[in-house]
Amino acid sequence: MRKQSSAIRSAYKLLKNKNSPTQIYQKLRQLFPNLPTKYIDSAIYKARQYPTDKKVVFGGKAIFEKLCKSRNKKSNYYQQLKRKWKEQRQGTLISIGSKTDKGNKL
Repeated sequence: MRKQSSAIRSAYKLLKNKNSPTQIYQKLRQLFPNLPTKYIDSAIYKARQYPTDKKVVFGGKAIFEKLCKSRNKKSNYYQQLKRKWKEQRQGTLISIGSKTDKGNKL
């Protein structure tokens, strides 16, 4: 899940830079050589769903703003917020099946 979440964020950055889907696929294949092709295609699909003209905060904007406003970085409240934000940021696993595979086979 963690690698695919990173792949989604990387694909989004590449989309913002106006790269084509084939260029994005090739760059993601270099960055994540052990990630299956199905997951890379799914990461590109998910990244296309986010608006490229606005700033996007992966993991939730409200929690991120609370993290930025928190002054005591050693408090339990801050650590809980950070843990929750990381879980939301890395908690995505998407697998889109193809017609030739007759759906998802995982």
